[in-house]
Amino acid sequence: MPRMNDVDSTMPILLIDDSQSMRRIARNCLKQLGFENVTEADSGTSAVELLNSAEFKLIISDWSMPDVDTEQLLRELRSRGDNVPVLIVAATQERQSIPEFKASEKTEVIIKPFTKEILQQKMESVLHS
Repeated sequence: MPRMNDVDSTMPILLIDDSQSMRRIARNCLKQLGFENVTEADSGTSAVELLNSAEFKLIISDWSMPDVDTEQLLRELRSRGDNVPVLIVAATQERQSIPEFKASEKTEVIIKPFTKEILQQKMESVLHS
């Protein structure tokens, strides 16, 4: 499997979560892995605005958000032909409600809580698929 050193550590990453503490945890894990070009969105609505105005090489998004959830966001991205890799962060009990996405859609699921090692493994998988 390719290692993270095969990935451009300056690539733009969009981190979407309505929880400030979860964004902080994910940002810290990314920083420990060498990724600092991270833009945060605290809602699906603000994420859509950012996606319409900038290009991201990876999206890390909480599954459940109060406005535009990740399923809606993914449908919109894929319908317009955007095949950006997406990591969905979900609580254990939410796992069953997440539809199985095709591997060709470059989508992986991370169950909370997660470590930087799990994040690294999922990033490697989705970025090299």
